[in-house]
Amino acid sequence: DLIYEAQTDSSIQNAWQLNSLLVDIYSELGDYDLGLRLLEKLANIQEVSSLVAKRRERLLNIKNIDPVLAKAQSELDQGNRARALEILTKARSDQSITDFSMIEQKIAGILAEISAELVNKADTQAGKNTFAGKTEALAALVELRDLEKICQIPDDDSMALPRIKELSTDLDEQKQMKLDELATWSRE
Repeated sequence: DLIYEAQTDSSIQNAWQLNSLLVDIYSELGDYDLGLRLLEKLANIQEVSSLVAKRRERLLNIKNIDPVLAKAQSELDQGNRARALEILTKARSDQSITDFSMIEQKIAGILAEISAELVNKADTQAGKNTFAGKTEALAALVELRDLEKICQIPDDDSMALPRIKELSTDLDEQKQMKLDELATWSRE
C-alpha cells in the first residue's frame, strides 16, 4: 500500500521516476500488461500525461516486437539463418509495430555476422586458387547474396554481388583453360 500511495501521489516529485522504473522492471520481466496498467493509472496525473503517452507507445511497441525477436532468435539457435531473417523482414510490415529500430538492429547484427563468416570462407577458398576452391567461394557468396535479398538489400548495396561477378569471370577463364588443355591433350 505504501508503494502504491507513492506511485499515485501527484505531490511527490519522484512518483514518475519510481513508476517509470517499475514499468522498466515489468518490461524486463516480460509482464507488459502490468506495466501498461501502471501507465494507465499514471495517465490521470496531468504533469506527466505526455510522458505516460510516450512510455505507453514504447512499451506497446516492445510488447509487439519481443515475440518476433524471440522467434527469430529461436530460428538462429537452430541454424536457420534465412528463416530468422525472413521473420524479421516480414515484421517490417507489421502495423502494430511503430518503431522498427530494434528489428533493424537485429537484422543488421545477423547480417554482419553472417557476412563476416561467408566472406571469410569465400576468401579462404578463393585463396586456394583452384577451380574447386573458387567454386566453394562462389557458393558462399551466392548464399550471402540470397540472405541480402531476403533483407531487401538492393544490388547496388550488395557486398556479395561484385565478388560473385569477379569469381564467375575467373571460373569461366579457368574452365576455358582446362578445355583448351583437354583439346591439346586429345590431339596428341
